[in-house]
Amino acid sequence: MFKLALIALLAVVAGTAQAQQCAPRAALEQAVRNYGEKQIGYGVDGPSESYVTIYAASSGAWTFLMTPKNEPSLLCIVGTGTQFQNNDGGITGVFNGGSIFNISYSASGDWVLMYMDSRIMRWQELSKGYGWEAVSAPGQSAGD
Repeated sequence: MFKLALIALLAVVAGTAQAQQCAPRAALEQAVRNYGEKQIGYGVDGPSESYVTIYAASSGAWTFLMTPKNEPSLLCIVGTGTQFQNNDGGITGVFNGGSIFNISYSASGDWVLMYMDSRIMRWQELSKGYGWEAVSAPGQSAGD
């Protein structure tokens, strides 16, 4: 089985006991669409060279997914939550446990993933990447 730095780090920082859930890419993409979520943005995680993407719904529900490097037919759930916001140059969401993530990105596609653990209330940089594409316009509701 593969090890992914971003998934492992996110799981440790989030303090979640939830096991990493992976499935065939097409099936997992269809599952999030069935919940009314659509792709908001995607990019490549620098340290692991893995594809990452965010899906969100107009209700504010969101799902953070990752395709492991060299396994393009597999997709894994990194996290889910509520209170998704799509702003100019960044996206934010709240994990089900109350912790917060933020991905800020530039016009060149460089991005940074930040995480705030609800227990210690301090931002930590988890990862950086490149090639970020905002699929949905900033300020646009995820379900539009």
